[in-house]
Amino acid sequence: MITKVVSPGTPIVAEGHDQYMVFTQRVDLDDLDEEAIRAAPAIYQPEVDKAFEVRATIVGDVVLGCQIDSTASERTSLDWRHYDFDVVAHRAIDVPETVSRPLLALCRSHGLRYGAADLIVSPDGSWTFLELNPNGQWGWIEEQAGIPVDEHLARELADRP
Repeated sequence: MITKVVSPGTPIVAEGHDQYMVFTQRVDLDDLDEEAIRAAPAIYQPEVDKAFEVRATIVGDVVLGCQIDSTASERTSLDWRHYDFDVVAHRAIDVPETVSRPLLALCRSHGLRYGAADLIVSPDGSWTFLELNPNGQWGWIEEQAGIPVDEHLARELADRP
């Protein structure tokens, strides 16, 4: 099982102090008790075997997929946010309609015109949804994979009344 802390984002700290972040971690169910769980809200979910991960950026009616080969590096194998850009390839990928259609529906159902979904693609080709962030980062996707998220955002904003 893995856990990811529920938080409002990277903590803001006084100038000159390091920021910190709690990354995804493996946990043993036997180590968890109700008191510990109540003390620190977190997401708990089964660990999914992965071939690679996908950040699907939803802008309006478009789903832009970025394949993240996180298993290429020990540092990023559990959580790609440990960034190892020299080893971990990022590239555009077509998100199948069986995945993109529900992502678009999820965003619409929450009144979102933008969302960043994290998914895992297993070695057998199955896709697993992890989460949808309504304010997920996208700049690194453009830099690493050349996916023009900014153009889609600009078009979406220009088309809105």
